[in-house]
Amino acid sequence: MQKTQNKIALKSQEMLIEALIQLLKLKEYKEISISEITSTAGLDRKTFYRNFDAKEDLLKQYCHSLALEMVEGIKRKGNLSRRNDITVSFFEMWSSHLELLRILKKNKLHYLLLEEFYEMLSIVRKELRPELDSSMITEEIQYALDFNIGGYWNLLFRWLEEDFKMSPKEMADIIDRLFNDNEE
Repeated sequence: MQKTQNKIALKSQEMLIEALIQLLKLKEYKEISISEITSTAGLDRKTFYRNFDAKEDLLKQYCHSLALEMVEGIKRKGNLSRRNDITVSFFEMWSSHLELLRILKKNKLHYLLLEEFYEMLSIVRKELRPELDSSMITEEIQYALDFNIGGYWNLLFRWLEEDFKMSPKEMADIIDRLFNDNEE
């Protein structure tokens, strides 16, 4: 995947991602070709390969943009020291992308989100706690971070399997109770 700030390239990337998402609503990921993606986007294959190495890169970039969206949502909440506020922001953000979650799960591509959760954690730490650099993260803290990332990822897809019957606030309250029960 190529990193760029060129506005035309960024627009092409956006069009290719949108084309893939549109196609995923109609057919399975493995059945979609790069030619089909570029045709749907109204672009040529050269444009695809100038911006991406493989079709999986489209989804990785989209998941990355969602991770950044989540960081912005957390920052807007204000009280960033409260786990509940961060968790509500997490589920609120994903509640606006339910169709994508369903598509990723159906196509067994939801692991891409797990990879981005690790990236997101790094972004969250840098944005919300700039005084902490990576040298301050001990092995024990890294285990705790990995535990939390896996927990949130699994809860997100459990929420999906239960057809989002609980609100983001109810999901955050469940997580709070789990942690508070373990702290006593």
